[in-house]
Amino acid sequence: MEISGVFPALTTPYREDGSVAPELFSKNIARYNRTGVSGYVVLGSTGESVMLSAAEGESLLAAAREAAAPAGC
Repeated sequence: MEISGVFPALTTPYREDGSVAPELFSKNIARYNRTGVSGYVVLGSTGESVMLSAAEGESLLAAAREAAAPAGC
């Protein structure tokens, strides 16, 4: 496997009540899908991942898997 290109570290969107918003995360990824990035860094270096529960992190990973463009697109 060759890994090359741009892999942006994604930020985590929150609702007004402070809860994680996977639906907004999916919308952000849909926007990135139109830019030609090679992939995504979920729960990475943007810092908030250490503040999320395991369930919140899993919800973001699931949203990313569902929303990310297929390889080669």
